[in-house]
Amino acid sequence: MPFRIAVRFLYGSRARGQITPTSDYDVVGVCKSGNKTRISKKVDGKFWDVFVYSEKDLKMLSDRHLSRKNARILYSRGSFIREKLAQTQGGL
Repeated sequence: MPFRIAVRFLYGSRARGQITPTSDYDVVGVCKSGNKTRISKKVDGKFWDVFVYSEKDLKMLSDRHLSRKNARILYSRGSFIREKLAQTQGGL
């Protein structure tokens, strides 16, 4: 199922720089619309936990949730998530 992802961001231990041998890649993708989806898989020996949200679903996540995860933007087309993360983390 293809997604037209406008924003990708990394969160969790890798985003915080606290990588261990068992750290997975925690990634969120944001689409303009669609259903929430989770994709978990192992690629080249690394575990990936990917969540895809619509902008509407992401707006329902609290600022506290995003700041606690220390989210880091990997790719962004548009300003929605950049503005939301800047509000939670004092700027990016």
